[in-house]
Amino acid sequence: MRQPALFFGHGSPMNALGGPFADAWRALGEEIGKPKGVVMVSAHWETRGLGVTAQKQPETIHDFGGFPPELHAMQYPAPGSPSLANRVAELTGAVQTTQWGLDHGTWSVLAHVWPDADVPVVQLSLDRTIDARAHYELAKRLRPLREEGVIVAGSGDFVHNLRTWKRAGGEPYDWAVDFNEAVKRAFTAGDHDALIDWVHLAELLAAALAVAQGIGCGLVKAQRRRRRRVLLAGQFDHCRRDGDGDEHDSAEAGQHLAVHGNAPSGGYLPVLNIWALPGW
Repeated sequence: MRQPALFFGHGSPMNALGGPFADAWRALGEEIGKPKGVVMVSAHWETRGLGVTAQKQPETIHDFGGFPPELHAMQYPAPGSPSLANRVAELTGAVQTTQWGLDHGTWSVLAHVWPDADVPVVQLSLDRTIDARAHYELAKRLRPLREEGVIVAGSGDFVHNLRTWKRAGGEPYDWAVDFNEAVKRAFTAGDHDALIDWVHLAELLAAALAVAQGIGCGLVKAQRRRRRRVLLAGQFDHCRRDGDGDEHDSAEAGQHLAVHGNAPSGGYLPVLNIWALPGW
């Protein structure tokens, strides 16, 4: 039976203790049943080159701090699978290792998807030496596993900017809402390129926001100088110099987004978010 490719936005580690996210994960587990195994890619394990866990019994890693004792005490004793690790290594060239286990990006979710901890799990790392496009192409090599009864899954979030998080609550930032909506549009449309090129997507949104608010490049320049970035963008290419050396707004970029609800591609993205897209 062909298994799905999944992505879990795992959010706070506190979701491991229960709540609406945990409830949704448990419902998903009941819907899809139990596969032969799971290859899980967590946003919390990066290596130089690829690694895959190969031990028979991976440890539960509590790779966080400052949370309640009951969270630190949680264990997820799912078995590993040396044979599945070997298969992943064959497909991807990953190095098999016993120096990692199941980090919270994996166990905080799977503890609800399969609470009996009876589905074999291996983790595949992110390779910090390659870019998003290369990760996307790498993910395609895992396709045969789905025909072999194995679920391929990713766990993380699209962004993780705790510096701007409104811990006391309140309305979300306009730019955060706009970026979230743009990502959802690209995701549901199966626009892989726009998601891989998420920096450019963010830049276009920054341009659209600046044009809509009539603030233009002056604010963008000031934010550059203060090392504050709108969204996640580094370079704001919509503010460019003309032949006279004057800076001006590229309203076309902002209007493209506003009118068409999508954005041209160009940029960088952790590939995990792409695996559940239509067409993969």
